[in-house]
This record gives sequence, structure tokens and C-alpha cells, in this order.
Amino acid sequence: MFIDTVANPPAASSADPSIVSPRLRAGRRAGSVGRAPDGAAADMAAAPAQFVVAPGQPLPLLMRGSQPTFVIDSETLQLVAANAAALALRANRHPVQLQRPAHETFTQSALCRLQGRPTAAEAAHDADHAGLIDGPLDSETVIWNGRLSHLVVVRQADIRQLDAGRALHERELQLSGIVETAMDAIISVDADQRIRVFNSAATVMFGISAAEAQGERLERFIPAPAHIAHGEHVANFARTGASVRRIGGLLHALTAVRANGEEFPIEASISKMGAGSTILMTAVIRDVTELKRAQEAHKAQLQAEATSRTKTAFLSRMSHELRTPLNAVLGFAQLLGHAGADPLTVRQRDQVDQIRRGGRHLLELINDVLDVAKIEEGRIDVRAESVSLASVVDEALDMLKERADLLQVSVHTRYRDACADTVTGDALRLRQVVLNLLSNAIKYNRPGGEVWVDLEQRDGRLVLTVADNGLGMSGLQLEHLFEPFNRLGRESSPVEGTGIGLFLTRQLVHLMGGEIVVDSSLGGTQARISLPSGVGGASARRPTSPEATASEDDPKPSGLVLYVEDNPVNYLLVEQVLQRWPDVRLLGAESVAEAIALASRVRPQITLLDMSLTDGTGLDVLRALRGSPATAELTIIGLSASAMAEDVAAALVAGADDYWIKPLDFDAFIPRMRALLSR
Repeated sequence: MFIDTVANPPAASSADPSIVSPRLRAGRRAGSVGRAPDGAAADMAAAPAQFVVAPGQPLPLLMRGSQPTFVIDSETLQLVAANAAALALRANRHPVQLQRPAHETFTQSALCRLQGRPTAAEAAHDADHAGLIDGPLDSETVIWNGRLSHLVVVRQADIRQLDAGRALHERELQLSGIVETAMDAIISVDADQRIRVFNSAATVMFGISAAEAQGERLERFIPAPAHIAHGEHVANFARTGASVRRIGGLLHALTAVRANGEEFPIEASISKMGAGSTILMTAVIRDVTELKRAQEAHKAQLQAEATSRTKTAFLSRMSHELRTPLNAVLGFAQLLGHAGADPLTVRQRDQVDQIRRGGRHLLELINDVLDVAKIEEGRIDVRAESVSLASVVDEALDMLKERADLLQVSVHTRYRDACADTVTGDALRLRQVVLNLLSNAIKYNRPGGEVWVDLEQRDGRLVLTVADNGLGMSGLQLEHLFEPFNRLGRESSPVEGTGIGLFLTRQLVHLMGGEIVVDSSLGGTQARISLPSGVGGASARRPTSPEATASEDDPKPSGLVLYVEDNPVNYLLVEQVLQRWPDVRLLGAESVAEAIALASRVRPQITLLDMSLTDGTGLDVLRALRGSPATAELTIIGLSASAMAEDVAAALVAGADDYWIKPLDFDAFIPRMRALLSR
């Protein structure tokens, strides 16, 4: 279909629908809105007074021109024709299409003006369609295909406006996409604090769809007690807020309410655009529930660590304060027991043995309490090495033989023919476990009672069984067997105990990858531990007694020993122990300064160093001596009642060659000193 101008139109009756009627000719510019562009005006001026439709005729100048030109059916308001320039336009991001409603290309206001109707009612609709062509438009009323139509020419200013509107619309769509896909909830409210924007993250956070939230007041998502205060805060921000404001945080989080009534902590930032009735305030909201939990967990962890440090410091101090007098009690009791020149009477020896047993029991209690604390804090060290379990049992039985004889309990072993007795574990901790099981079987027995010890291989593990026919336990006692400090109702019995032993035993067995099972009834108990089998042979560790390393018949050692100690009783004890060797000379220092000066002057063969001194610590002495070329190579042994692993590690890191813990055990102290003095 084409439209063209005809200089000499053929005669036609007034009924011919393809010719503009005289009434339309007379009023063909009545529908024109605005001023036609100069080029169009010239073409229109040169044209005759009639426009007709003639199929197959060439396009008029306007339709061939560079300005976008449309033909719109007056009744259906559809685009029925357009030139190439018009078809190249994009309205609202879509190409112009013929035989489609004109409102897909033009605003409702423009179409109303084209038809001579009021446009106020369409203003709101047009606000959401910035990518459409708006007026003013240049138009002519024509006959197209026998139908009354509008020939519309779009001016360059309208094209620029269309491009700007389209760009704005695209930016709005991009922004809308960003808002919709944001991980944080984004909510915009108007001057009445009614919701206008509610993105996908907000629907997830608050548990309500955007459609349901639209138009709701913001206070719906605020706890009821805070409605008034929050509303006033938002209103005040609308009046006075000049920039983005952050609200809430981890320390003082706001509280929001989900659609189901659940309250949760948030932090938010709020900004505004516009003013007065057109203001739009936007809040970016983050649910800080997990952050709050993490903060509380971190706070709890810090509190637990502080409590642990306080507990460790207390235990360290308690251990030191208890071990110091115990060093004197057990030390002098051992001296009395080893008196050679003035041997004790049988009665006196029994009395000294009572002192030693009482002291040892108290020392075991101290050690057990420290071990419990280490296990609770996960700080206990367990090594993985191949250990001969049979050798550990032999050593433990040797240590307990005297007690078994005293209580008239017979011990029977049935593992002598075991071909593989090696397990993977910690030799020291394994001895602690075996000693506890055997000690319980002996002391909770009866005169004339018996204990059976056996080892056997089961499914790649070595099982140690300790059985007795002693007192046994009831079912109720078994239920509480592994509770720390629970002696199962035997607190008033003459049998010594702390109620910690089996608790520690189970923890240590588990740390070594083993299991423990205890079965008991009145009249006997059976305890079984199973441990992973280790590599046997010469590589398996077989504990030996320190006494095996030296003999009193060996040559007497000699040398100079410096003992840094501010407690005169402790110094006296070491002095009397070393008196057995006449060629060993002992010097003493009571302070850090005196120790450094004396060690630098005499360069002793061995320096015994207490770690707690009146004017400092043994660490101060270690650092000074190791830092001086004159004393850097001295043999320095930490000798202290500070038994915590941290204390030992600190001394070794500072340069101590070894660390011995008080109370002194002569069976270990004497051979060690002999070995050092004999080098």
C-alpha cells in the first residue's frame, strides 16, 4: 500500500471511498498538533488539496524522506504503514512493527493529542513508558486504503527524546535487575512509608512475596514496640537526612520481623532520592543472625580461653605450692630410708614408709588433677610408638609387688608365651594405664585374693585382661564407674583413692586409639583394654628402671655443682643427697643476679636451676647464661616444682638441657646426676 499526491485527480463520485471528502479536505489540518518540520511543510505546500490511496503508486516525498513517518489507522489505532526511517526506530527496546497497536510505539498522551482528546488521565501511564515516542507530533489526516488515517512525522527532537527515554528505560531496567539480583534485601518506601520496591532477597528474608509487600507500611516488618520510634526515625531522616546512613551493626543490631512473626537481627543502610511527596527512601538490609552467632561463639571462645588460662595459672600455682613441701616430705623420708651409717629400726622404717606412702598418694592426686585439666582442655600429649606391653606389665607388677604382698594378694600372669606383645601407644601413658588397672585389682581385693593378668591377640589388636576375685561392683556402681572424683561410695573405706584413676585411664586409652571394657559383679571384676598392635622386635620400646643405669659399686663421681634455689629446705635436701659422693662440691645461689655472676665465675659442671626465684625466674638465668660465650656451653638442668607442660616447654626453649620435676625421686635423681658428673 502506498500513499501519493495527485496533481490532477480523476473524477470520482462523492461515494468513492478512496478520495478524501470535501469536508475532510477543508479540515485536513484540523487534527494537526504542533508545527510541521520545514521539509515536510514545503512538500505539503506543493501538494494539491487532496491525498488519495492508489495501490502501486510511488511513495510520496514524505514517505521517502529521512524523517520517520507513520500511518496510523484512526479507528483501530494500529500502525498500517511506515517508511524505512520509522522502521529503524526502537520503541521501549523493541523494533517498530506494522499491524501492531500504536501504543507500543507512541505514548498514550501522544495518541490522545493525535485524536484531539484530553491527556491528563494518561500521564501516570506514560511515566512507566519512557522509551515510547511522545509529542508534539506533526500529523495530517488522510485516507489510507479507504480508511481514515493519520500521517505522522516524527521530528528530530522527538527522536532524541525517544533515544534518551530508551536509554533511561534501559538504565532503569539494569538498575532493576541489579536490585532484583542483589544478595541483600532492598526495600524502598515513599513519603507515607509504604513499600514501593521489594526485591527477591527481601522476599526470602521476610518470607513474603513482593506482590503482598507492595503498598504495605514498612512497620509491618518492625517489632510492634518499636513502631512509633522507628516511624519517627524514618520521617526525621526524610526531612533532614543528607546522605547514606548506616543503622545497626553487630554490637547494636536492629530487630526485624518476618512474615511468620519471627524476630531476627539486621543491619541496614538507608538513602533517599527526591523530596516532599516524591521522596523515595531505600534501605539495604542484611540479616546478621549468623554473624551474631559467630560473634557470640567467638566471644564464648575468648571467654573459654581466658578461663582456661586462669585455670592453667591456678593449677600451675597449686601444683608448685603443693610440690614444694612434698619435696621435703618425700625427700627426707627417702633419705631416712637410705640411711646407711645409722640404720632405722623396723618400727622406724615402717613409720618412714607410711610417710612415703602418704606423700606418694598426695603426689598422685596432684598429678591426676593436672592430667584431668589437660584432658579437658585437649592439651595432653600422647605419642605413637611401638611399645612392649608385656614389659610395661612386668614393670608395673614389680612396682606393685610390695603392696600386693602387704595385702596378701596373689598375682598370676599368663602371657609369658605371647609371641607378639607390641602395641602402638605412649610408653609413659601406657604404664600409667596398666598401673591403675593393676593397682585397683590389688587394693580393692581381700586377704588371700587373687589377680590374673593375660595378653592375647584379637583381630589385629592386643588385648590386656586384668581380672580379680575381690570386692566387685554392683550394677549401679558400674553406671558411674568413669565419673571423675566419684569413689562409688567407698570414701569412708581404708582403701586410698581419688576417684580419678579410671576416668583418666579411659581417656588415655581412647587417645591411644584403644578401647576399655569393665565387667563386674559382687565377688570380682574384669577389665579389658585393647590397643592397636605395633611393630615388634628390637625397635619396640621396653621401659627400664633408672636404677639399671648405675651401681653403687661404680667409681664415685666428682665435679662442681651449682644449685640455684631460694628455698633453704630444698637446697639442704640436695646437699645431703650429694654428700654420698665426697668429691662432688655444691655451691648455692638464691637470686637471678647471684646465679649469673657465680656461674660466670666458677663455670660449674652442672647447674641445677629452680624456675621460681625471688627476683625473677629461671628463664632469666637461662637467657643470660646462654647469651654469654663464657657460659653458653654449661650443662643446665631445670629442677622445679612447676610441672605444667608450658613451664617445661618454656625452659627447654630458653636453653635448658633437661627438666626434672619435684618432688625428687632418688631412684631417678641419683643415677642421672652420676651420669652427668661422669661425662
